[in-house]
Amino acid sequence: MLTSTGRRCFSDTDRVRETAGRYSCTRNTQPDQSVPYSLDTTPGADAVQLALYRKMSASDRIRIGHQMSLDARAITLAAIRRRHPEYDDVSSRWALFRLLVGDELFRKAWPNAPLMAP
Repeated sequence: MLTSTGRRCFSDTDRVRETAGRYSCTRNTQPDQSVPYSLDTTPGADAVQLALYRKMSASDRIRIGHQMSLDARAITLAAIRRRHPEYDDVSSRWALFRLLVGDELFRKAWPNAPLMAP
């Protein structure tokens, strides 16, 4: 079966999972666990990267995950600013928060905030 990006799941232990309308491969590593394949990496490189992550300490994995989260927010904020050059810094952040938490929670958390398009 192909994923939404056209990637094929490779073996019998692979399965396709749909999340928010997108499909991705997962590798069953244990009966109750699955690890997502990287969609832009070969299976061999993915295996090497996974082995390196497994050798890291928990604090190193948390540090890397935190930095990845910060990077993803920065990339998203840059994309919002590129789409909406008229937004100032505050408006860009409101658009980011709306995108992160969704409209319903955004309205509950910040009822008086402007509803900026992301």
